[in-house]
Amino acid sequence: AYTAYGTTGAETGACSTTSGGTSVTTCYAIDGSALSAPSSLAGLGAGVLAFNPEVVRVGDRVRSYVAIWGGPYQGAAVCHDWSTGTTCAGTPARITHPNANNGVTRDYGYAYDPPTGCLIGLGDAGVLFSMDPDTGASPCVRTGASVSLTPAQFYYTRAALVGVTPANVNFGASSVTATDQNGTTVPVPGFAPDGTVDLSGVSATTLNLTTTLVLNNGADFGGGNQPSLVVEFTGDAPQVCFRTTIAADCAVSSVSNTANGTDVTGNFASNTVTRAVTPGSACQPNVVVNKEICSSHTPANCKAGGAGPWVKQAPVGVLGLLFATAYWRITVTNNGPVSIVDSYVVDDGESSCQTGPFTLAPGQSKQVYCSTYALLSLFPLINNAKVEYTPQNSPAGTPPSYTGWSSAKACPLLCQLQ
Repeated sequence: AYTAYGTTGAETGACSTTSGGTSVTTCYAIDGSALSAPSSLAGLGAGVLAFNPEVVRVGDRVRSYVAIWGGPYQGAAVCHDWSTGTTCAGTPARITHPNANNGVTRDYGYAYDPPTGCLIGLGDAGVLFSMDPDTGASPCVRTGASVSLTPAQFYYTRAALVGVTPANVNFGASSVTATDQNGTTVPVPGFAPDGTVDLSGVSATTLNLTTTLVLNNGADFGGGNQPSLVVEFTGDAPQVCFRTTIAADCAVSSVSNTANGTDVTGNFASNTVTRAVTPGSACQPNVVVNKEICSSHTPANCKAGGAGPWVKQAPVGVLGLLFATAYWRITVTNNGPVSIVDSYVVDDGESSCQTGPFTLAPGQSKQVYCSTYALLSLFPLINNAKVEYTPQNSPAGTPPSYTGWSSAKACPLLCQLQ
């Protein structure tokens, strides 16, 4: 059973085509009264199977394509135009398909493809084929494309066929249709001879553009060529906003991003944007400096790597036993989670104590040994040191950081009097 239509395209009832000794089509209105049966289906003959039709509606014009086979038919279609009540103009009464499997298709039915304007058929023979709905020819030498755009704040300029030779298309028989975001038809001109469509006068938040092409031949379809429909528009450059979350890792010093994409011309890439990442409080070094003096009476214990003991203040009389030489040890320790680079020991009184640059990884220490010769006096000798450093992965131009001063005292004679 299938729907019956009036000459205006309105649904008026239902029809049924049965097979047997003769094929009979009967139709009834919604109120149960009889309707005239489609004349196109009269005289199908004995043993002919008929299947529910594919309905193609263009405006008020409604056409039904009924698949048949059996009896004298190896596969055929019957097209009935409800607007005229007769067989569709331009098609034979029984549309056979000699170019599809030598006509042995045993049709079950068809599906209409709006972008191309072709009917796609399939039947008991397992053969998929196409059919031109206006002429019944197989294959259907048409193609088409549909594109939907929502380019807010942009202006349409034109649509263009890419990869299509204009001479291979019958633009006079081809069509262009457009609808807006509400499904309302938007007036657009037809194809120009070069295969473009002027869209400069179109204003729509969303544009749905469908083109149906009637081809003179299929020369553009083959050899890897892939014809396409492109809609061009102008305005501000498209922008895509996104957020990158930086890993919670002190080793991260920068973040960079490059945009990549593909269009009809191929692949493209943007410039690379790189931004430095400033270490947070949890990624700052914890540098400690400790300056000490040797309190041993034996000079060998006060040289580099000597056992000392190393203290903050030398006992009275030690300098006299060491021939008026104060031996210093400066220990720099990185207790933080990141390395320090470009590090220097700064000493305010003894140039031999200054050293650098050096690098310390987390947990590492460095010891500097140096000495000062001074005349014995009643006054103590106090020496200070600090460390200048830069946290690793700091952005370029980051000023150096400094520890506090650390001091040690040498007492030639009577420190307790000071």
